[in-house]
Amino acid sequence: MKTTTTTTSNLFRANIAGSTAGMSLMPAAVPAAMSAMMVAVLACTAGSAQAQSVVGWGSNLQGQLNGTSSVGAVIEISSGIYHNVGARQDGTIVAWGSNNAGQLDVPTPALTDVTCVSAGDYHSIAARANGTAACWGDNFFGACDIPVGLNNVVGVSAGEQFSGALLADGTVVVWGWDSLNRLGVPADLTHVIKLDLGA
Repeated sequence: MKTTTTTTSNLFRANIAGSTAGMSLMPAAVPAAMSAMMVAVLACTAGSAQAQSVVGWGSNLQGQLNGTSSVGAVIEISSGIYHNVGARQDGTIVAWGSNNAGQLDVPTPALTDVTCVSAGDYHSIAARANGTAACWGDNFFGACDIPVGLNNVVGVSAGEQFSGALLADGTVVVWGWDSLNRLGVPADLTHVIKLDLGA
């Protein structure tokens, strides 16, 4: 059994839980006064064998719900402010919603070995099976300036104008906007198993 949690703006949570026989969605409560701030939140649902489709709800102001019926067989999804990105079972990327900062412009030639993805406010990042990362979208503060020589990447996360990678040795590398010392990774931080930069 595998459980995954996807969040958007810390307002809504979709718990994806189940086996290959099926999954259920359990939205968290959202205060009525905050519900108008919602953007698209996505959750994988299961077919007879593997996760196959995406369900979306919330605001569709920038078309962030329009692609949910045609994304293909996805294994992971992530939501930015007005865009969404997913990793397909075949290792390719699908993205939909607003493209005002190039956040839908997946690098070419097409990525075919993606293992995980993450959507920031206006950019996205993906980890590849070869241990490298790819990033696209808004780069005003350097969120897509992947450090030269970065390898052994096993996980990625995109936040508000900054990005990060989890390495195979359990260490973390972050780059982009250093507001509030968000790039100040503790020098002795090791044995990390999950990276989430938030917004």
